[in-house]
Amino acid sequence: MRLFLAVSLPQPVCAALDTTMDELRRRGVSGSFTRRENLHLTLAFLGETDRVKCLTELLSRLKAAPFEMTIQGLGQFSDTWWAGAAPNPQLQELVYRLRSELSAAGFPVDSRRFCAHITLARRVRAVQGAFPAFAPLTFTVDRITLMHSHRVDGLLTYTPVWEQTLIGPQNLTKKK
Repeated sequence: MRLFLAVSLPQPVCAALDTTMDELRRRGVSGSFTRRENLHLTLAFLGETDRVKCLTELLSRLKAAPFEMTIQGLGQFSDTWWAGAAPNPQLQELVYRLRSELSAAGFPVDSRRFCAHITLARRVRAVQGAFPAFAPLTFTVDRITLMHSHRVDGLLTYTPVWEQTLIGPQNLTKKK
């Protein structure tokens, strides 16, 4: 199975991002746009593996508190356009811990710096100045989803395999 770990987005965030993609199309942007039901923020790409049980056990041991995340601004990596997350220490810590646990369990881990984003379109062809204004979107990250990437009737589909709810103390530092 082709698997990855992700933050699933609440429907209001998906709706707002879908509206942004519609605005990009109206501005003459073309490419392979992400379907609304596939919008997510990837935490770790695992690739082809049949070690689902190992992954679910690893995730079930993960202790992390829910946290707020803000999606703000649009950007691009070459011909891939995305909505980016605001700097977030809790998200960075979560990704660091996930990568450490995955590596210890023998999974290949991306060594590049984590850049939190939601892919909106690939293979983009655009006119100059196509980025519309983008109002920040804030939501609570309260779970991590193990996703299966596959084709269903020719469409790229991301199917949840397992979810881990984030629970734990909101602040681990002691007040003096």
